[in-house]
This record gives sequence, C-alpha cells and structure tokens, in this order.
Amino acid sequence: MAAFFPLEQKGVSTQKYLCTNKQEPSRNKTIKMSIKISLFVVPAIALVLHAASTMAMNPATSVALSLRGGSIDKIYAGTVVAQGALDYLSPKTVNKLYNCDLSDKFSSFIQTYVGGNQAATAIALYATIFSDVDAVKAIGYALVPSVLNNVKALLDGTPGELGINVPMQYLNLAIVAFTTKSLIGGADNAETILKYYLGYVVLATLQCRLAPQSALKAWGFPEGTKLQTFATKLLGQSGLAFAAAAYTLGVEGGDAAKAVGRVALTYLVSIVGFLASGDFAEIGVDVSKCYPWIGLSAVTAAILLQ
Repeated sequence: MAAFFPLEQKGVSTQKYLCTNKQEPSRNKTIKMSIKISLFVVPAIALVLHAASTMAMNPATSVALSLRGGSIDKIYAGTVVAQGALDYLSPKTVNKLYNCDLSDKFSSFIQTYVGGNQAATAIALYATIFSDVDAVKAIGYALVPSVLNNVKALLDGTPGELGINVPMQYLNLAIVAFTTKSLIGGADNAETILKYYLGYVVLATLQCRLAPQSALKAWGFPEGTKLQTFATKLLGQSGLAFAAAAYTLGVEGGDAAKAVGRVALTYLVSIVGFLASGDFAEIGVDVSKCYPWIGLSAVTAAILLQ
C-alpha cells in the first residue's frame, strides 16, 4: 500500500507534461459542463431522496429496498473489481479510456500504487462478498498487489532514478509485507496491527488527496506539474477507499454491504470534488465517463448506509 515516500532533495528536474488532448478553458465549456453535471447528478440525488423518503413511510418498500441492497452491493463490488483489475494490470488502458496521459516517469510511478490500492479494494470486497472469506484474511490477501508493486519498483531501480530515498522504500515494503503476513497468517494481534497500518495509510493518503502540493514538496517536487498533482490526488482517493473497506471489515467487524457503501461514498465525494474543482477539465479527462460512477456511487451509498 502506498504511504509515505520521502524523497531526497537532489534537485530532481521535472518537466511539465500535459495531456495529449489539452482543453482550452472557456466560459461556454464551463457552462456546458455545469449543465451536464446538473442533468446527471440532480436526477440521481432526487432518486436517492425519493427512495429514502419512501422507505420511511412504507415498511413494505423498506423490505423491498433491503432486498435490492443485497444485490446492489454485489453490483457495485463487481464494478470496483473490474475497474481495480484494469487499473492494476493495464494503467495505459485506463489512461486511454479517460483520455489522460500520465506518462511522465513520476506520474507513472504513482499510478502503479494507485493500481495497487484499487486492486486491494477490489480483492477485499470480492473475497468477503462473493467468496465469504474471513475479513481480516481478505484484507491480507488484498495487500499482496502492494507488496508486489514495492518489490518490482525496487528491483527496477525506479525509486533511485527519481531521487526517492531508497532505504525508506525498503522500510515501506517491510511494513506492508509484515502486515500482509500477519493478517493472512492469523496472528493473535492481527486486528491491532491492522489498526496501526490503516492509520499509516490514512495519514499519507489523506494528505495526497487534500493537499497534494505539500505531499509533492515533501517528496522533492516543489514545482509539481498538473498531471503529477492529479496523480497524487488519485493516490489519495484510492488509498482512502481501501482504508474505508478495510476499517469497516477488519476493525469494526461490519458486514460487507456496509463496507461497499463506504467505498461508494468515498469515491462519490472524491469524484464530485474533481468535477467541482475543475481538475478533470483542466487536464482533459473525459468527464462523460465519470457520470456513471457518480450515479451508481450515490445510489449505492444511499441504500447501503441507511
């Protein structure tokens, strides 16, 4: 799992990479985007509110929606599994799908950890919903892609090439590997280890999502490009989604449906944040691909978190 990656201050030079399909901001495009968002989000919110009010007034409908919730957690989890597999196995395909080129060396490095986080969330949800695996062990299995990411990065020498403090990368690998072994092996203090590990993840990824420039500065990239900033925010989003699932399943002992609801809420808040801030439009992301995620995440969170 990606966490703190302190970089040595070596004056690593970075270039300003832009998406291949850079959009020129204009008032008309902003208005069109606002209209699109309104046309999609408002009906979705209305649907959620209507469902909630109907449940409160009609017990029979409440039962029906409960049954529906038993399906929607699998639908959303299945969607996350598919997206997580794609993020981990073929980030270039994801870049093409959303029309954004994270091809500079640093952004590409960060994207491998985004894929690891996405895969971790997918594995944790799949194992608990579709395979009925013990929650703590499921989280341990979910961390395996992150272990492999760390090993691959160190074998390739990428951290050293970017000016990253290599000993800290070994420390990060040791933390993730120890946590993975403890959870899969059923250590007596596995839940305590998980709590500390999630604290480690949340502190790092929350900074990445909310204050990416400070994270980049700490990593030795004080003049991070737009794409590097965006990649850092994605790292934060993916890490927080995994933490939401892992905390619900492994620390609270909550059911899988609740974990799916929290993951959906995390994605919903983050994606809407990207749209509202103009981040997607600024680097040329195809925002039309984001609307289905907003609608599905909103409905899923509303139904499963009641």
